[in-house]
Amino acid sequence: MPVPCRVSIDAGTAITVPASASVVIQGSNSSAKPTRLKRIEIQSSQTGSNQQVVTLQLVTYATGTASGGTARTAAAEDDSLVGVYAPATSWYAATATMGTTPTVKKTWQWNTANPFDYVAGLLELQTEFAVSKVWAIIIPVTPPGGSFSLTGTVNYEEFG
Repeated sequence: MPVPCRVSIDAGTAITVPASASVVIQGSNSSAKPTRLKRIEIQSSQTGSNQQVVTLQLVTYATGTASGGTARTAAAEDDSLVGVYAPATSWYAATATMGTTPTVKKTWQWNTANPFDYVAGLLELQTEFAVSKVWAIIIPVTPPGGSFSLTGTVNYEEFG
């Protein structure tokens, strides 16, 4: 049975997206537990004249990044599992160091004045990632308006 989990992109303090291509958050699946993406929620503080349209991509990597940025810790979504179940996926957020050999799964255009809320509802719309797979949400090109801050969460399920 899959276990619903959640990871905070920002851990309570907004991350700064650099004025270059960057990794918003990267997940590295354990060697024993595949995952299924359920939801991505991102928002920025940009409004009005500050807003910009930014490309977001969901990708898999041959090799993930391990420099810059900050490690993040996921938790079980269900209160009854918090402190009982420890998610096995490792997370890394906010770095301009990209992984290698990306394969694009999905691409979106996000107006930063509005929340980005991707909900993978129907089972056939949900993206699954195999054991030991590295996957990420990236900004693949320099944001047109330069650096900005964002907050958000990723909801996913672990199997195993």
